Amino acid sequence: MNPKRFYTKNILFLFILILFSQNCVEHIFRINVSPMGNFLIQYQGTGDMEDLTNSDFPVPNNHDWEIISNFEEMDESYVFSSRKEFQTNEPIPSNYLQGDSIPKEALLKHPMEITKNYYYFFNTYNFKCKFLTRDVSTKYPKLADFIKNKDNPPSGWIQEMFASLFIQTLDASNVGFNRYPIIKKNIETWINNTILSLEDSILFSNLNTYKKEGLDILKSNIINNKNNIDSIFNFFEIEANTTLNLNDDLFSFRVILPGKLNNSNADSISINTLFWKLSVSDFLDTDKLIFANSYVIYQKRLMISFIILVIMIIFFLKTVIKPYNLL
Repeated sequence: MNPKRFYTKNILFLFILILFSQNCVEHIFRINVSPMGNFLIQYQGTGDMEDLTNSDFPVPNNHDWEIISNFEEMDESYVFSSRKEFQTNEPIPSNYLQGDSIPKEALLKHPMEITKNYYYFFNTYNFKCKFLTRDVSTKYPKLADFIKNKDNPPSGWIQEMFASLFIQTLDASNVGFNRYPIIKKNIETWINNTILSLEDSILFSNLNTYKKEGLDILKSNIINNKNNIDSIFNFFEIEANTTLNLNDDLFSFRVILPGKLNNSNADSISINTLFWKLSVSDFLDTDKLIFANSYVIYQKRLMISFIILVIMIIFFLKTVIKPYNLL
């Protein structure tokens, strides 16, 4: 599915999807780091086709990734898998979105870093991946409650989320200090008297109408750059859509590091593999960092250096200290 076409859908579709869909997508990353520091990342996404192809979490299908399974149907699900070999300390994209039709700032960012540090007697290997917060409780408190407790969603979370898009748009718009309080009063009055009093079914059926009505209020006292209001609203709508779509996504990491494990916050460890599993609830309001580091000590190099040091000390004692004492 074209990401741009996906985001032209209004959030009505997403509200219905999150309420009634039982679809789930699992994103699995298998990462194997070699002693030389180069590493292989294998990705596999399994689940509903719509969820796999939307842009809340773009799958890594760039031209430099080797496609293993291209959305093949398997056991009533679809599977996409790809792999890529990275060189030592090579940067990893924080998002696999291609093109610029969607603002990347609104989408989920998950910067990952795998590095090797070389020292004469030992090497260290570091893995870390940070899922940047969606900052949900600040923007949509009731949505945060819904994600944390899907079986008992708070009433009015949809109305609150829809209304918040207009407030965020106004705050991000350069409407001028003299016009801002007027527009804010008008939009808040409309939200309180209209949006927050609507039943879910009414909002569902007339969402585009209310969206246009709210945008008209925001533009009512603006002379120039009225189209800028639409683009700002679109940004926050995409951001909200992304959070909604992530609601049923699971992320799994399976990482193998060389040498002896030094430190990690892995959920579990089996033999030489570290495991993590997380969902959007883990990065609703704070960044979620997963990490591990290991080391390899060169025993022979250390032993040889020690022997050389001992020989040098003995030589020094015999050639410098002893002759000096005889004098």
